[in-house]
Amino acid sequence: MYASTGAEAEEEARFVFTFIGARPRTAWLNGVVDCDEHGFVLTGPDLLRAGNPPAS
Repeated sequence: MYASTGAEAEEEARFVFTFIGARPRTAWLNGVVDCDEHGFVLTGPDLLRAGNPPAS
């Protein structure tokens, strides 16, 4: 919803990421999803390796 007008709109999205907090607690995801060196889950273009998406 647009605060200035109250209008609503739908937008297409290829990726959605929700970021809550600044300290990831993702140790339980080891071996399940790819994370960066700080423990944040990789999403969108950060998942690409040599331009290709992950195999799984």
